[in-house]
Parts: sequence; structure tokens; C-alpha cells
Amino acid sequence: MSKLLKAKPTAITALAKAVKAIQSKMKAKTILLNYGQQVDNIFLSADVDQFKLSNYSAWTPIFGAAGDDDDANKMIHKSFGVDMLFTLGNEMDQINYTVFLVSLKDSCRGAMFNNSSGALSLSSGTDYYFTNGLALLNKKSFNIHAMKRFSLGNNGVNQGDSTAQTQYGSDRRIYLKARCNKKVENPAGNWKDLNCSSDPSDNYYILVFNDNAIADAQYQRVRMNIIHTVEQLA
Repeated sequence: MSKLLKAKPTAITALAKAVKAIQSKMKAKTILLNYGQQVDNIFLSADVDQFKLSNYSAWTPIFGAAGDDDDANKMIHKSFGVDMLFTLGNEMDQINYTVFLVSLKDSCRGAMFNNSSGALSLSSGTDYYFTNGLALLNKKSFNIHAMKRFSLGNNGVNQGDSTAQTQYGSDRRIYLKARCNKKVENPAGNWKDLNCSSDPSDNYYILVFNDNAIADAQYQRVRMNIIHTVEQLA
């Protein structure tokens, strides 16, 4: 019986092995860090409340991350998850909500995005279309990653009083998440010092549209607990 001859290594197979070895080393050196962000907003009012998720300077190191881990001018914002709880607060009337998780497009309207603070200047009829808590966004400016629609209220009476059921009653809890993989860089210091990335497409927001009237000084409430995952870059 003739013996099978092993193929001699070629330049291509040798290169493939070398690339695989380099990839294994790079994977082993990948360091993932977690940062927390919390929001407690008791003044929801029409048309829209905006919440910046890419406000890096406001993030808190958690799960073993330390203050000196972000001593670098760049990182990769890998992903985040947002646990949200909407409650009546001191507002018992029915409020209609449209909640968007969005990132900006590089083609977003120039005056809309402040590249130092990250604040958005949103205009009805230009950036969104709104009526009675019902909202749609201009897709020329936004990437929409998630959307929720719901109504909360107690028909104008105290929470302890029985009333006809509204859509979700007195509270609603939702979870939103996104995979980002955005490389963020601060050319003048640490990435953690930034209030936002100057590149619009690196920035994520939660936009809460609602039809609460402020004349009665009553507001529903939203709380958020957020975890961001970051890849450390030297």
C-alpha cells in the first residue's frame, strides 16, 4: 500500500498561519471596560425631551473599571443597554409617548448638532413631525435603532383611586440596546473628557416625545439605568 504524501507548506499556508497567530495575540490583548450612566427626569414635557447617551464625561467606571483605564485619547464604543421605567409622577392625566433610540447621520442638518456639547436643536416640521404625543422622525438626519409607543395615566384621578384601565396603566418598563462599534477620539486629551464626539455619527440619543402640558405644573417621570461597553485602546 502506498503511503500518502503530506503536502509541503507553501508561502500561502505559512502566511495564513502567521496571520492567525497575530489575530490570536490581538484578541488576547483586547480589554473591555464598562461604564454606567443614570438618568432621573421628572419634568417630561411636550414636544420632546432629549437624553445624550454619548456624554462620555458623565459616565461612571463600574464592574472593575478604574479611573486610569480611560487614560487614552481614543476608544471603541462597542455597545450599550438601557433599562427604562416610566411612571406617573404627579401627573394623573393620560400622556401619549413615542420613544426613539437614535444615532445621527453625518448628513444631519448642520444647525441641529452642537459638536462641543452634543446638544440637539430640534425643529418641528424639519427634524420631526408631531401631534398629541405621536411623532415621526426625519430619516435624513437619524438612524432609528428602536422605537416604542405607549400611553400612561389614571384618567385625571389619584393613583389610589380606581378608574378605567388606560393602555399601560400607571407605569411602563422597557429595555433598549444597540451595538455601536464607533471609534471615538479626542485629539486634545482623554476620550473620557469629551461631552460628545465631534463626529455626528458617533453620537446616540434617546428622544422621548410626549404631549404633557406644563401649565398645571404636573409631570410624569422617567428613570434610566445604562451600561456602556468600551474597548480600551492604547
